[in-house]
Amino acid sequence: MARLTNVLPVTGTLRLSALVVGVLCQLAAPASAQSTTSPRVYRGLFGPGEDAASRGSRAGLMLALFGGYDNNLIAKSGRPSSPEKNVGGWLGGTRAQGEFRRVGRSGSFELLGGALFRYYPEVGEMTAGSYQVSVSGSRQLGSRTSVQANQYLYYEPYYAASLLSNPEEPPPVGTVHTEDYAVTARNSVGSLTGVTFAYRLGQRTTTSAHYGYRYSAFEDGELRLSGHQLGAELSHRLTRYASARFRYSIRRYTRELDLEPTSVHDVGVGLDYSRPWSLVGRRTTFVMRPALSLLERQQSGTRIRLGGTVNLSHDIGRSWTLQAYYDRGVRFIQRLDGPTAAESAGVVVGGFLHRRVEAVGTVKYGTGSEVIGTVDRTGYDALSYVATVRTALTRHLAAYGEYFYYRYGFRQDVELPGGVGREVNRHGFRLGLNVWAPVWP
Repeated sequence: MARLTNVLPVTGTLRLSALVVGVLCQLAAPASAQSTTSPRVYRGLFGPGEDAASRGSRAGLMLALFGGYDNNLIAKSGRPSSPEKNVGGWLGGTRAQGEFRRVGRSGSFELLGGALFRYYPEVGEMTAGSYQVSVSGSRQLGSRTSVQANQYLYYEPYYAASLLSNPEEPPPVGTVHTEDYAVTARNSVGSLTGVTFAYRLGQRTTTSAHYGYRYSAFEDGELRLSGHQLGAELSHRLTRYASARFRYSIRRYTRELDLEPTSVHDVGVGLDYSRPWSLVGRRTTFVMRPALSLLERQQSGTRIRLGGTVNLSHDIGRSWTLQAYYDRGVRFIQRLDGPTAAESAGVVVGGFLHRRVEAVGTVKYGTGSEVIGTVDRTGYDALSYVATVRTALTRHLAAYGEYFYYRYGFRQDVELPGGVGREVNRHGFRLGLNVWAPVWP
């Protein structure tokens, strides 16, 4: 880690991270919060279960031991990868995650940390570990005012292009195998920071203000990317099941070797709709938030793009859930020349096959084009699907199997940096054991 001291600007990212962590520690006083653990029909299965949302404090450790096969080991070797040059091989590894949560009457505090190590017998080496730390908290400051803050830090020994997700949103710590999307071995670090203040104007109306900061860089300092975001939102409940949202935000990004920063103004009007189906006891949630993005650059002027998000969630029976989403907007993907007009869609289906057997399937597709000058330059498309089955042997031990597939392709007119192949085609599987150990109480 000593070799990375030239990557993170001490007076910038670390100072801001320290400030946010300090605020989060203040939020740790007794407080009421939302749990990231979804409710379950069956109690007493693997993991903390439904009591995760109860008040009080708890801490736990999660350990996974796994082995499997990956058909593309070149993606981790630092050389450009292509389908016709794929070299497959077996692998083994371990993933550890620790968590601490405190839930009280007026806020919450959560600390998560994770680490991953993989060993490839085919090349006889252990990959450098990847590390993630996430701190978040919320606090009710009064009858009308609340504050939320989060800080996410990561170190990864590879470069994984964010072609299927929003790089401005941190992934859940310890739950996403981001290394499956790696395209080249390249040490990288990054940080995501967010603070939101909310104020309730009345029984139906709430306003909020948000600030966010993003930083990422490679070990040698190449192509650093930093960005600030400032925004405000007004939410008004129209009916028992529907709410209207109006928001505005400005994002300003600066890249290494790019003397001209890029500003993006996002204006959005959205509708949140959630209504239970009383005849069958099910619930459907529908969220639609159209948006308008204005890109400002001195040399190319102003560009206008339509975008937005659509989310659908539907409960199937007592233990299954279907989720689908569509997202269109302007993203900043590290190592690409400029802002990217990106579209992505996905479907997630999950539930219980049996009291002890849980299954989850995910399909994602993304496409995008670089916004260069006054035109959109042809870009990329990407596809991924993952299927996981987990069986609870006891409440503290579970066995799982997982299959993953990932493909992307950049078109010939896109200039790519060294070490990034124009096409990647990866698939493989994992078999392993999960161990959950409650530490406290």
